[in-house]
Amino acid sequence: MKYYETHDLSYKQKKHIRKQGLHVYDLRLDDDCVNLATIEKKVWVNKCGSMITNFEIPIGSEYGQNYMDYEKFTKENEKVNSIEDLFAKPMTNNQIVIFSNEVLGESEYSNCEIQYIIKNRDEFSNCFVVATDGDISVGFNPFEEDFFNYSDWAFNIDEDLFKELEWNKEIIFMTPNCHFGIWIELSKYYPEEFTYLEGVNEYLKYCKDKGITINKILEIGTHEDLKDVLKFLPEEEKDKKINGRER
Repeated sequence: MKYYETHDLSYKQKKHIRKQGLHVYDLRLDDDCVNLATIEKKVWVNKCGSMITNFEIPIGSEYGQNYMDYEKFTKENEKVNSIEDLFAKPMTNNQIVIFSNEVLGESEYSNCEIQYIIKNRDEFSNCFVVATDGDISVGFNPFEEDFFNYSDWAFNIDEDLFKELEWNKEIIFMTPNCHFGIWIELSKYYPEEFTYLEGVNEYLKYCKDKGITINKILEIGTHEDLKDVLKFLPEEEKDKKINGRER
């Protein structure tokens, strides 16, 4: 059995993790609050975190005990460094999109619509979702479910998207309207107002790969400042292969 230790998860976080076929337990400290003592289904006193496993721990099956000894369990099972290691197969991009919509739909921001999702190229649970309902914009990681409201400060496409793309993130979902807004921003302010130009290039390569062209953008809407921003893509990038095919 494999296990992953993490912070004290909320009820909703546990619910969503269980939907993925994993198992979640509470961790309890000893009476001196020094060492980890037991693994339990629910801890009320001396709780210090959570444990996620890929198989069910047989709590209650041995002599009716409602706990598992922490030291005994950890000696006999394999500790992993990320939640990804618990899955038999990594979640696909489509599964992440569906999962993110489920988390959003059960939150206080259920009226919002996801605008885009980015994830770390190497860790599917290291992802970030931006959603809006027109009045508010929120961001969250569906695997951690910690929402924050962008109304506390202005959303910045350079800092909040292009910077992340420059730091080993990739886009796995984006709405047409979100593309339209980004193309307007690039048309008006590129390159002077952008710091993360490599991130801009990653976005433009994504558009090229997905067939997001000026004609597709014009199907969404028009704007007096709209330009064909794919022309900003460096020449050496235009002839490269993406996902194994010529662009």
